[in-house]
Amino acid sequence: MPLVDRLCHFAPISDVDHPVVVRLLYEHVVTQGNPAELVVTPDVFETLRTEFPRRMTVLAEADGFSLFVGHVPSYSIGLFDRFGSEDRSRVHLLVLTESGGVHGSIVNDTDAALEWAQRRYDEYQTEAIERTGDQPIGTSRKLS
Repeated sequence: MPLVDRLCHFAPISDVDHPVVVRLLYEHVVTQGNPAELVVTPDVFETLRTEFPRRMTVLAEADGFSLFVGHVPSYSIGLFDRFGSEDRSRVHLLVLTESGGVHGSIVNDTDAALEWAQRRYDEYQTEAIERTGDQPIGTSRKLS
């Protein structure tokens, strides 16, 4: 599936495991029936499993949701296909501080930016392990 046909996101630190972000992700996938794919670090995956077990279980069972665990860059990439009422796909690049705060943000909808994001995403997603329905999400066993 081409990258711009789904919501995709790298999650290097803790931006995806914030309650508001988890709620928005849940609404995007479960309530609105949109696809989403995440590539997160093992630590973020563990936090999602232990802090949000019910929502993550429902997300794992939803059509079009995939969760991969692996190495991700020190920045966050969000790729959105015609998000909201917009007519064009776009890429969001967030540079985060060590504590997870936003240091800077770039939004771009050019073909070159989308192609660059596609290549970067594919690099990390290919090396990651799919963990969508791998283990019972509500367990507290530490995963690596």
